[in-house]
Amino acid sequence: MRVNLLIFCVFLFAALSPTRASGDAQKPYIALEAEIQTTGAKQFSSVVMQVWLVGLKDSVVVTEGLSASIVRDEKSKKVVVVFSLPEVKDQQGRLIIPSASRLGIVQLRAGEVAAVSLAHRVEGLSAILQEARDNKIELTVEYHISDLWAKRFGVMGGKYSAVVAPKK
Repeated sequence: MRVNLLIFCVFLFAALSPTRASGDAQKPYIALEAEIQTTGAKQFSSVVMQVWLVGLKDSVVVTEGLSASIVRDEKSKKVVVVFSLPEVKDQQGRLIIPSASRLGIVQLRAGEVAAVSLAHRVEGLSAILQEARDNKIELTVEYHISDLWAKRFGVMGGKYSAVVAPKK
């Protein structure tokens, strides 16, 4: 059995990144898409989420080395899973710079897609995906690259979101 959920893309933009031309401030360069799938037999099924960045214009994006955090609002039954590149510091408070080769930097053109992956397993994510599949919560996926990392690695910065909604 396989359950696919459609994604409605909502674009949220932060400050201009170095890869955007000044006249294109309001035009999106990428979109975020996600899908929840149930795989395997009913007794042994698992729920997984796939996340993609879709090129709307030429852009450079980070696809690996990302961490995820879960923000849950119990009152509204809304959950946001935020994919981001963490800012980690050493014991002296110095910023630890990740290797560009570990970030899966991809150059996208219009109409191309890049899969996004997490660096580590996220505790509680499987249960959230099951709740979203069963329409018990509203799930939003957010991809966020800070201006610091955007400038450092020459990639798209900002926040991009996709609300996961049941396929009708």
